[in-house]
Amino acid sequence: MPRPGVPTVAGLLALALALEAAYALLILWPMRIWSRPVSPHTHLVGTFGVDRTGALRYVLTVAVLFALYGLALWLAVRQGRRADAEGEGRSGLSGRWPVLGAAVLFSATLVPTHPLSSTDVFNYMAGARIAWVHHDNPLTVPPLAYPQDPFIALVLNWRDIPSPYGPLWTLVSALPLALGGGHPLATVIAFKATAAVFLLGTGLLAAAVAAQLRPGSGPLALLALTWNPLAVWHAAGNGHNDTVMVFFLALAALLLVRALPGPALVALTASALVKFATLLLVPLAAVWWWRGGQNPPLKYLAPWLAACALLVVLAYAPFWQGWDTFRTALDEGNYFTVSGPAALRGALTRVVDVDMAAVVAAWTGRAMFLATSVALLWRLPGRETEPLLVAAALTLGAYLLFAATYFAPWYVLWPLTLAVMTPWRREALLPALTLTLTAMSVLLWATWARARFSADPLADWYPMHVLAFVSVVPLPLAVWWWEHRREGRCVSKCPRASGAGRGRPRWP
Repeated sequence: MPRPGVPTVAGLLALALALEAAYALLILWPMRIWSRPVSPHTHLVGTFGVDRTGALRYVLTVAVLFALYGLALWLAVRQGRRADAEGEGRSGLSGRWPVLGAAVLFSATLVPTHPLSSTDVFNYMAGARIAWVHHDNPLTVPPLAYPQDPFIALVLNWRDIPSPYGPLWTLVSALPLALGGGHPLATVIAFKATAAVFLLGTGLLAAAVAAQLRPGSGPLALLALTWNPLAVWHAAGNGHNDTVMVFFLALAALLLVRALPGPALVALTASALVKFATLLLVPLAAVWWWRGGQNPPLKYLAPWLAACALLVVLAYAPFWQGWDTFRTALDEGNYFTVSGPAALRGALTRVVDVDMAAVVAAWTGRAMFLATSVALLWRLPGRETEPLLVAAALTLGAYLLFAATYFAPWYVLWPLTLAVMTPWRREALLPALTLTLTAMSVLLWATWARARFSADPLADWYPMHVLAFVSVVPLPLAVWWWEHRREGRCVSKCPRASGAGRGRPRWP
């Protein structure tokens, strides 16, 4: 593999140091967890200020982080193009470990902060306490059932709602709860560190997938994910469990490109047992398998499908209470917050009642997502895994933009994880990267701040929903449309990049 030039190495090192300084000075120091008691009321909104000055401070912080990240990506991509021009077909970055080392430093810097812009980590802690301290069922029992538990006092929102997550998350949460030793501060740090470790692990898996498809592209994929400010912010800064979901999703992708489709199905099932959004990819995988000539044959997959069923049974066995086990997860489709359907519902309430507006808005978004999914399925070839990964990233992105009634910035980790696995496919990567930037929009931040840190988190602030939606969605859609058209033009006019076309595994 060619060694990167000295300017590239020096530039990336300088940018890594600048990013670390930005995280430390702009976020860690004002939000350091040891300076104030652990509380859901200690958050970035109050620290920066609920006024124009605070909003400007937030905008400048995000702008600095993304500018440095963008420059690092540009340097890495430029070196890759130079290597391709020299006929090497490599990314030009010398290895994953320096990139990973910087990523570890960024995450380690944000772990010892108060949760930055979400209180979900306190709900995670409460659910874990219900399961492992009170030996009750967090999937059906809300935190409010144990008001005497000191950890329950830290739950600001959703106190009367059981956990909406899959049982595998409850099992995983036993580890950070044990590491916390019953102390709120240590437990917050343990949960945030767990999310950060899963993000770093996901980055390594994504890098391995990229390297399998195009040798030498692993470090670029690792940098694109683990240096991304949204990923670092919401994993190490907020401790979101989405990193556990995407870890198993990335593991499934790696097993698939290494011609292990059976174990890949088990990993995909594990991802869905953390968060059910992974199930959106099942139709895509089924069509891909069918168009590939049903190869590997069903007789090979049958034992692995049985293993998936067994995993589901074992995971749900300690928590099973019939239909009530899924009630909270299914009810999330009735929440309208900071999304396209939320904005549409607000507009429709001017002419119809709220219930009818909610139904029309939800099904309009689902219809748009379904149309997008059908289009992706229609043009999906079989056998090769690279188009499957691109289509999977676009599918999850389309769900967030069109169908999700409850949009949260950290959900962008879902399509981003898949998009970085094929960093040379701009049709998937650039819209995902753009969405990570727009999802940090100050308007979205302000709307979420008002929703998450108020007495009524489900309140209908129609103008803010519209403004937040407009600030997040159009730019990623425009980037996708531009790259989609460019990709179509390149099919017949552009030379095939070296290393492309890999990813057709030989099945057992």
